[in-house]
Amino acid sequence: MQDLLVRMLGNITACQCLTMRLSQMQDAGMMADEHASLAKAYCTVKMRETVGYARELLGGNGILLDDQVGRLEPIRITPLKALGSQAYQLFG
Repeated sequence: MQDLLVRMLGNITACQCLTMRLSQMQDAGMMADEHASLAKAYCTVKMRETVGYARELLGGNGILLDDQVGRLEPIRITPLKALGSQAYQLFG
């Protein structure tokens, strides 16, 4: 269990450090689109790995549909006549 927690913390810390360095590069005007794309790809892989570790720690149940968790409900869009034809309200 501690091994998984250490891996999760390592992944989170690495992604935080990477994004902090990337923001410093952006402030200095040194960041290119390639840097942002690479950081996004790396952090996505590491965070998906981290979520897998968390599922493993919690018994490997994954996404459960009990109590409608993990289910996307369709969204109905209705125009708000009082605010004009371009205003919409979302209902879940």
